[in-house]
Amino acid sequence: MYIEVFLLDNLLMNAVICVLAGAVCGRSVRLRRVLLFSFGGAAYGAAAMYVPALSMLPCKIMLCLAMALVFPYDGLRGYITGLAAILAAALTAGGLGFMLICAFGDVKSLGGGIPLRLMLLIALGASLMPGVARRLRGKRLDNQNRHILTLKKGDREYELNAMVDSGNSLHDPVSGRPVAVAWLPETGDIPIPVGTVNERSVLYAFRPDNARLDGSDMDILVAVSKRPLRAALIPPAALCDELKITRLEGKYHA
Repeated sequence: MYIEVFLLDNLLMNAVICVLAGAVCGRSVRLRRVLLFSFGGAAYGAAAMYVPALSMLPCKIMLCLAMALVFPYDGLRGYITGLAAILAAALTAGGLGFMLICAFGDVKSLGGGIPLRLMLLIALGASLMPGVARRLRGKRLDNQNRHILTLKKGDREYELNAMVDSGNSLHDPVSGRPVAVAWLPETGDIPIPVGTVNERSVLYAFRPDNARLDGSDMDILVAVSKRPLRAALIPPAALCDELKITRLEGKYHA
């Protein structure tokens, strides 16, 4: 096998493993970090062909520990989660590759390298796996994190599907009240600054006469979304003590 083909194959598979690991544990990772760690892993694999010591188990363990740093360090618990996701993704992608080789190739000929057509087939199959993982994880979280938000504003009353969104930290700079986000035919008059990775903008919120999540009262503002949402986004800070206790017991999964 040509060294450039070996490097390209390892680079692509490492990238797929990093993206799949992010999909499994629900963490995003920047493209430049994926490319950096993928190229580093490919270079290590190439070096191991000429330095046998790098193929020994302790060195492989060290490489795996280093690959988990593709996710920005977020404490020991976050690191262990990322490491477990990397291991799960590598085993899954490797298992897929071995299955395809058994189905369409000759296992006895692996010593001579994997044919290019099988490498492309493995890469194609592996590239579809992050999307599948995200859909399965999204369905699981949707089922666990499904609530009913009822709002009353004047003579209008709304009943909305809602989810507790750990990424929603919006609050009113003046009153300090947490701000939920919903797609409603209402007009807000309270400006709420919103900052994302890509842009900064302003949503306009209103204070409902009454707000209840699964029957429990909430003191919140509701920002009107500029685009349709599948469910209203409830900030964790809006949960009262009773709801927080219930959430810790397993009913709420932000």
